[in-house]
Amino acid sequence: MDPRLVPLNGVVALLRDEPSWASTLAEQGFRLHLIEADVQSTPAVIRADVIFYRTEPELIVLCECKSGRSVEPRQARSYLASEFNGLRQRGTNPRLPRETPVTAIFAGLEAERSSLEESLVREQIEAPLLTVGSGRASLEGSRVEGLRDFDVHDERWGLPPMRFRVDMDSPLDEIKEMLVPQIGAAESRGEQFLDLNHVASRLIPDWPAVGTQARRRFVDRLKDAGRELVRSGMRGDIEVESANNIPPRIVLLRRMAEVDPRGAPQAWQAESRRAARALGRGRLASGEGQRQMSLDDLDRETTSSG
Repeated sequence: MDPRLVPLNGVVALLRDEPSWASTLAEQGFRLHLIEADVQSTPAVIRADVIFYRTEPELIVLCECKSGRSVEPRQARSYLASEFNGLRQRGTNPRLPRETPVTAIFAGLEAERSSLEESLVREQIEAPLLTVGSGRASLEGSRVEGLRDFDVHDERWGLPPMRFRVDMDSPLDEIKEMLVPQIGAAESRGEQFLDLNHVASRLIPDWPAVGTQARRRFVDRLKDAGRELVRSGMRGDIEVESANNIPPRIVLLRRMAEVDPRGAPQAWQAESRRAARALGRGRLASGEGQRQMSLDDLDRETTSSG
């Protein structure tokens, strides 16, 4: 898992009934509301990484997920200054009364906990800190009714489940790695188009919770990845379409049984080689000494939630 995405995956797991990891926030009555959603605040508008809430008592929590060793002061103060009206102005508020309190927490890697604590103290930011790592999740510093500190650990857990293997800020090469098997799977089904919103929902299982602006950003990244695949080896296999009256999609230009006189298997092998070149590989393989990987194999691997 990309270390940058460990805190996000950890927070989402804590809000779910995960048999293979901790569900402590869910057990406290919290529910996931939105991921990557705007909140009006001062001194700046923030894009909260995770918004979750509970009832009885009512409470909304804004969570900033950090992969590094420090917080950004201006952003952190905007989190702390957020109120219900700021969510309402951006249309990102849960269905709770206007007087519902809003609090902020910061989430990071367990290995960086001491550095993050020092950063919060140095910047005079008083807020709870949640850290996640292999087999452990710990929240300290909560001072609001409804959110309780915890420290849970089990060596059998490992890292949190990979609900997010890529996101809006992932390198284009990583997004291309996830897109290629989706293309292969669509071709194997004999489809003419690959809807990029559908691709996004397959790559991000929690897609229904992702904010509207973040959805657009991720689909734009998928379009960029598709165009890069065309430029780097898959011209003639696919093209990217997107316009005011055309949904973002990849057009699949080849029908495998028709493009090679020897039949579909040879056509698949040829396209696999082109896809490998587009990804900067010599071949699509699962590792040294292992069998060559097909596009269908890669699709199953990249859409597994881990």
